[in-house]
Amino acid sequence: MDAEKQRVAVYRCLIYAAIGYSVIPLLSICVNIPMVYNYIHYVKNMTDNDIKYCK
Repeated sequence: MDAEKQRVAVYRCLIYAAIGYSVIPLLSICVNIPMVYNYIHYVKNMTDNDIKYCK
């Protein structure tokens, strides 16, 4: 039974590590997508302003 408890503990540790490694990219995506959207919006506005200035 001791080996089985140790095996369960190792599997539990691996599961927590896998969940942690999958949550970190999700959080990164949740932060980066709005940043990219804001940058694209900024570039579009600057381009529109430059085009209006040239006309």
